[in-house]
Amino acid sequence: MRRIQMPATWALRAFAGLAVLASLPVVEGQQSWPAYVIADNAAVYKKMDLSSDVLGMLPKGASVIVYFAVQSGGGNWCKIAVSGEQQDFGFIDCSELHRGHAPSASANGASSASPQRCQELVDQLMDVSGITSAFNRDPAEFASAPQLQRLPSKQRADVIAIMGREFNGSVVKADIRHGLLNECDPVNYAASLDALRTPVAARMIRIEVMASSPAARSENKAYIRRMQEHPPSQTRLAALERLDRAFGTSNFVIDLVMSEASSMVSGIGGRSPSQAQLDEARERMAPELRHLILLDSVAVYRSASDEDIQQYAILWENEPLREFTETLKGVVLEAAEMRASATGAELKAYIDAQRGRRMVP
Repeated sequence: MRRIQMPATWALRAFAGLAVLASLPVVEGQQSWPAYVIADNAAVYKKMDLSSDVLGMLPKGASVIVYFAVQSGGGNWCKIAVSGEQQDFGFIDCSELHRGHAPSASANGASSASPQRCQELVDQLMDVSGITSAFNRDPAEFASAPQLQRLPSKQRADVIAIMGREFNGSVVKADIRHGLLNECDPVNYAASLDALRTPVAARMIRIEVMASSPAARSENKAYIRRMQEHPPSQTRLAALERLDRAFGTSNFVIDLVMSEASSMVSGIGGRSPSQAQLDEARERMAPELRHLILLDSVAVYRSASDEDIQQYAILWENEPLREFTETLKGVVLEAAEMRASATGAELKAYIDAQRGRRMVP
């Protein structure tokens, strides 16, 4: 599993690299996330069925917590609770929700800042955080996916080309930039930019960006192999685990994998999995992914001090980066779903064309 190690770009690495997991029978991850209603009035149903009882109506802007999302023949359904309420509330059409926190009055006022100001802040954030450097990928990197190894060479090359085209670095960066602009809160963005320019953040980001090169990734793999002889201290592991929790990296990467797989399967036209399949897939994947993330973190941050890792985690635990983290997660997940869905649709067209050729006498 390949990742860039900055919290702001951990997800982006997985974004491009884990799209090949579309064969998993999963939909969006089971970690809850905030959202708000974008429809004028959204009906909440007792079951995932338009003919089921309507439990109530939610006005535009209402905040909710989404427990999970399921794609089915009857549409895309989100199980929700109204923010602040403990009990489950019901099911809502996911298209009537927007991931993230509802804009506050102050945020709305801040959003009235000039578009140029938002563009400047977003471009600077993407540059300072390492996002701009995160997508210099060779499409051939997709070739290492186990699923593709089973294909004949010509088909494998065609699929790699499709995935490389849809997950092209410039396209993905444009998606992320567009999402951040749509969610622009100049006050938070400016404060986050200042936090990322602090000495400890700057040092850690340089480490993360350097670790993203092909040569560095090869070195990291070799370092991980040597770790059996020289395991990290418990202090170092605790610092890295704190950094993981500060951004929610492990859970987010798992959510990202599940979401990409779901969207791609939907694009191809596959069946939606049952809840039992969802739970089983997540339970099966989570331990290994968490282990890989921790090992990768040990390798990437091997030149950082325990103190720097601790201070870096503290930055992400507190405002303004905590709020920026939630915004970024929502933006990345939406972009990932869009790219994976487009990839699925293109793969379906390719599969249909191949079948058509075989049927021609």
